[in-house]
Amino acid sequence: MNTRTVSVPAPDGTPLATDVCLPDGNRPRPAVLIRTPYGREAHRAELRGWAAHGFAALAQDVRGRHGSPGEWHPYQDQEKADGAATVAWARAQAWSSGEVVAVGASYAAYCALVTALDTAPGTVVQGDGIPDAVIAAVPALGLTETAREPGGPERL
Repeated sequence: MNTRTVSVPAPDGTPLATDVCLPDGNRPRPAVLIRTPYGREAHRAELRGWAAHGFAALAQDVRGRHGSPGEWHPYQDQEKADGAATVAWARAQAWSSGEVVAVGASYAAYCALVTALDTAPGTVVQGDGIPDAVIAAVPALGLTETAREPGGPERL
């Protein structure tokens, strides 16, 4: 398993900092995408957990947060457009099987859900930017230890 940080271009060219953790081997993999304002680095154990189960795992700082430049405007259209562009980018990678699952809890759940909605006009070709599935949770749990499985993925 290896993890590297790449810049994924938003529709306006803003580079979105994205950690990519790939499982061993060269065959195409489905991808799991987490878009978060809380810091992508906090998701590295979760990415390793997804990769250990055969997924290409991505965690991305949303625009204007942590490693991604720009201004953060919570609950605005840029989340839809940036999410759609990231899904399209993931599908175009050599490691991708073309399947993408958007995942998140709290604000990241919003990012996952809005990415699944119709894409913003003119951002990407319809369908390329819509994930195949969404796993979203808004847990009412205080401690990280109670909200995650021992391997890292969120407990649903």
